[in-house]
Amino acid sequence: MNNHQLCTTLNEDMANTATAFLSCLYAKDVSTFNHSRNVAFLCAEMAGILKLDNHTRDSIFIAGLLHDIGKIGINDAIIRKKTGLTENEYDAVKEHPQIGRQMLSSLPVFNEIGNFIAHHHERYDGAGYPDGLSGESIPFESRLIAVADSFDAMTTRVYANKDKKSAIREIRECVGSQFDFEIAESLFLLNK
Repeated sequence: MNNHQLCTTLNEDMANTATAFLSCLYAKDVSTFNHSRNVAFLCAEMAGILKLDNHTRDSIFIAGLLHDIGKIGINDAIIRKKTGLTENEYDAVKEHPQIGRQMLSSLPVFNEIGNFIAHHHERYDGAGYPDGLSGESIPFESRLIAVADSFDAMTTRVYANKDKKSAIREIRECVGSQFDFEIAESLFLLNK
């Protein structure tokens, strides 16, 4: 098998594994599955605007698909709850990035992607979780997923219920505190 065939096989195996994980997420909660798919496609569009290389685009797309995979490990009643979460419930939900990384860690080919999803709730100002990373210490891919995740959650999730214009305004207000400027700008360009 030559290098090209080996790379093709590896990429197909990664895609098939990601699809299997997504099937589990679909079985757990259809709305989280749909959100994850939306985030992945938005990440890909933003990566295109940022002119990222093909490998990085592919990694961001897969990480976008799997960014909430750790919610499989969260209690169903919490995941499907339609009203606000209690502090304890929110603390449980905040564990999903680490659960996701742990799930992917048994597959060495997903270690990099596991790192990206583990940090997609970090904030540019360091006030996020799980590690309180800030600025450039947050993986670039995680910062991109954070913007796409927030935008889709605001515009498609029942609990947020914002139109695109309101969501863009909120993200714009959070640039520098929650979001990276360059990455947020790619979202703004998509929604002009």
